[in-house]
Amino acid sequence: MKQLQIKDVQGYFPAQLAFWSFLIGSLFLLLAFLFPKEEDILISGLIYVLLAFFLNGICFAVLLLQVVFNWKEREEIAFQMLILLANIPIAALYLFVLIQFKN
Repeated sequence: MKQLQIKDVQGYFPAQLAFWSFLIGSLFLLLAFLFPKEEDILISGLIYVLLAFFLNGICFAVLLLQVVFNWKEREEIAFQMLILLANIPIAALYLFVLIQFKN
């Protein structure tokens, strides 16, 4: 029974990490629009993006290892990996929007 509980926690964590990364990144974008002259927001947002990239990268690497050791659950793990990877184009879009907004 303990293995099921551990598996459930690992199953929810990547999705939660992706969700909170998206939410906090969106908050920084909103703050950048609301306070366009505050460069501290842009610097904080950049630091956040680097931190989120690091944390999501570690989580992705752990999921990749899980695929190797839990081949039978590869489809579920691959789906979690795709959820994490979905934040990359969103971050790129946010960067593009900010560059266009600042010009």
